[in-house]
Amino acid sequence: MERETKIVKTPNGHEVALKSYLIGQEAQQIEDIVYRNMKMQGNRDNPDFKLNMGFITEQTNKALELVVISVDGEKENI
Repeated sequence: MERETKIVKTPNGHEVALKSYLIGQEAQQIEDIVYRNMKMQGNRDNPDFKLNMGFITEQTNKALELVVISVDGEKENI
């Protein structure tokens, strides 16, 4: 079954084709970026989490890669 797509017109006149939803495996790819950037120290009673905040940009880029199908009909280098 092919996924539904949406066509969105941007304010500056570009036409963007988007997947209307992510499947579970794609959502996990985005979520995995957080876990790869998280470090846990300490123990069960006193955990200490450290999170590299650079994950936000990486996560956004992955989401765009997975959702955007084309821009103005172009599928390469978007």
